[in-house]
Amino acid sequence: MQPVFRVNVGQGGSMASGVYEQLKDAIVTCLVMPGENLHEADLAAQFNVSKTPIREALHLLRRDGFITSFARHGHQVAHMTVEDVREIFQLRLMVEPAMAALAAGALDEASVAELRGLAQVRYAHGDEKSYETFLLMTRRFHEIIAGASGNQRLMKLAQRLVEETERFLRLSLDADDASAQLARERDELVDAIAAGDGVRAERVCRAQIELSRQRIVDAIANKPFKRAGDHSGPGIHIAWAKAGGEWQTRTVRFPSSNEDDADSSDEDK
Repeated sequence: MQPVFRVNVGQGGSMASGVYEQLKDAIVTCLVMPGENLHEADLAAQFNVSKTPIREALHLLRRDGFITSFARHGHQVAHMTVEDVREIFQLRLMVEPAMAALAAGALDEASVAELRGLAQVRYAHGDEKSYETFLLMTRRFHEIIAGASGNQRLMKLAQRLVEETERFLRLSLDADDASAQLARERDELVDAIAAGDGVRAERVCRAQIELSRQRIVDAIANKPFKRAGDHSGPGIHIAWAKAGGEWQTRTVRFPSSNEDDADSSDEDK
């Protein structure tokens, strides 16, 4: 694991929450790849903290489905399965069109102007740095629409779905340059919201989610991509990861769940 982290603890935050947020961002943007191993000692060294906040952060990541923990073998970034795509987009279709309808007519001029600016943010195909900016601006775009809905629970659910979608979106950006098309689609959604047309905003949002799902499915169609539960033998799953700029398959040994967790027995350093 290459990145070196620095804990940024906001007002009222904790060391563990700072570690959690940075690791979650690294996972959803695929800076840390699916299937990559995470070890408490290594993370403690990279964050320059004790193992206690690391364990707390890993517990939260496991709770939220971003990592899987294996007894005696530490933790692993959760693989992304075809079933994940189905479930996430099914939920997005339930949540986001309703959120767009609620937002219609509820934004002030400044917020609409910001949305229009965000809608025009594009990525340069093959440019990792521009992908990072694009994903960040995409997150902000959805945050504004969610905030305009006025429903706090809906906002939290939408934020979680956007974060989970980011992992798939990031991995699909290399497959095709859809930057201009995405800008046009977002402009259309902003037009409907700014006009206060909730029915149109809902319809446009639903259609765009379907298009996004299809792009991701198309992007991964030729990659070694396992459905949840698929395996090639006891404890053996085929995973995929990016190595040297190319997608490669690898076999991952999943440890037995009845083994003790060596990491958790170590004393804090």
